[in-house]
Amino acid sequence: MSTRREWLELWMKACTGSEPDERLSLLSENGDRLVFEPPTIAPSILRCLIRHKRGLGKVAYPRFLLGEIHCDPLTIWPRISVAQRATSVQKRGEIMALTCGLVGLPSCGKTTIYNAITAAGAGSYDGSEMNRATINVPDPRIQPLVDMYCAPKAVSATLEVVDIPGLKEGSTAGEGRGTRLLAHIKDVDAVLHVVRCFEDPSVPFEYETIDPARDVEAIDLELMVADSQTLQNKIDRLAKLVRVGNKDAAGEVADCEKVKQALDNTVPARKQGLTEHELESVYDCNLVSLKPVLYVANIQSVEDSENKHVRSLAKVAASEGAEMITVCGRDEADISQLPAEDQQEFLTELGLEESSMERLIRAAYRMLGLVNFLTAGEKEVHVWTCRSGDKAPTAAGKIHTDMEKGFIRMEVIRYEDLIELGSEAAVAKAGKQRIEGKDYEVQDGDIVVIRFSPPRK
Repeated sequence: MSTRREWLELWMKACTGSEPDERLSLLSENGDRLVFEPPTIAPSILRCLIRHKRGLGKVAYPRFLLGEIHCDPLTIWPRISVAQRATSVQKRGEIMALTCGLVGLPSCGKTTIYNAITAAGAGSYDGSEMNRATINVPDPRIQPLVDMYCAPKAVSATLEVVDIPGLKEGSTAGEGRGTRLLAHIKDVDAVLHVVRCFEDPSVPFEYETIDPARDVEAIDLELMVADSQTLQNKIDRLAKLVRVGNKDAAGEVADCEKVKQALDNTVPARKQGLTEHELESVYDCNLVSLKPVLYVANIQSVEDSENKHVRSLAKVAASEGAEMITVCGRDEADISQLPAEDQQEFLTELGLEESSMERLIRAAYRMLGLVNFLTAGEKEVHVWTCRSGDKAPTAAGKIHTDMEKGFIRMEVIRYEDLIELGSEAAVAKAGKQRIEGKDYEVQDGDIVVIRFSPPRK
């Protein structure tokens, strides 16, 4: 089928036995979704869409009353595999931003860590329920390339960090405040779990003692309670379809009930070993306990980096195959406010070789299996992010969808070779420029040129 619209129209005709409503207007046709204006959809077609939802994937239903459609557009996401979702194609001009959400108990130092990472200088939530900041991912390869090509523009990969208030025990029960707070981090790639690992009576805390294992369990419990309620809501939504014998809905409900039962038995979704089919069934629930976790030990000084609380948290992280980093929250938050040229001197005085932001980004990249490749020329030097193991066409799609669809080959130069030899011509003369095909797995530090066939107009 040449276009998704033609497919959809034929699909509607097959389901309804009649031509699609002539007023049907496709407002947006892109790689993610199809959007229809409410006034242009006949109620019969809406009923058809709802009845045959499984063929389309995720559907955001409009509100309607007495057969008349009101307000919201109908948005349809085509059904794709979990692997495709994980490497969804980036649109033109967009940068794949790594997103992380901070969680932790009240007074664990979460916002202090947020300031250390982002240099945002946030002091409070100012009546809102979150802090959000986007920062450039430091990459020492950018400036040498800018100098070599005399490029007027450099575009870094980015990290977006979301900080929500601390979760108190029981805050996610029912529709409590904790549930609303977690809604802000449902779309993040990874969870940064901040755990207090220092003792200081002058700094109030949720409990009288410091116990990282207990604190991790308390937060996990809140995440599981919220996720369990989310799954129950989906089960309730699909109940009517199950009653009328919809096999697809019944399969989704069975998967959701299995995951929910394990959550109710205090097993986070990330530890349940879910199959691809189960992951697909719970995908639209955005379970927070399913997301990978990076533990952040908040300490007062470098001397605390090997204390018993840090060791306890490291043991928790190791038990689930997760990573842990230590951050001198208060000191590094203060250093982050200094001019860039002065920061390294103060970090050195603390006994640190790099900032908490750099340590966190490196750990997050390892945890999520991300690598950066580059494009470089006289116009700009640009850093792109893809997953380790992505084939050349998939990586090309991060730059532009047309490059993935019309991919021919990828010309690859290693960053180290280009810096050592001084120019693309010298690299080619030395025989170190490679031509790679569709099966090539892009490596961190690759400088690439994509050859592709533009789409016919």
